[in-house]
Amino acid sequence: MNIVYHCSALNENTGLLNENSVPSRWADILLWLPNAHPDSMVRLAILQVWQAAIYELWKERNRRVHDGLTLPPIRIMRYISSSLRDKCSALLSLSHPLGPRLAQFWFDPP
Repeated sequence: MNIVYHCSALNENTGLLNENSVPSRWADILLWLPNAHPDSMVRLAILQVWQAAIYELWKERNRRVHDGLTLPPIRIMRYISSSLRDKCSALLSLSHPLGPRLAQFWFDPP
């Protein structure tokens, strides 16, 4: 499963990501990320998904190794989504100019 492709909020808002356009090998992803989309806001959103996914997958790895616990994939996806919304909420509360622009990706439309 490719985490960027399966982030439905991002895919619905861009319409340009499809499973074949997102690489699956680590080295290819690192080359793809800086030019993943022509729109800089979409690129930032993709980068945020990538960073949140790496962080949550690392936390899951640590849970398994250190605590002997395994969470279902859907819960990890929820943690990723929550992390993205939390970051956006922080930017909004700080009146950061990127806050409203990123909110279009991470919050459901009214």
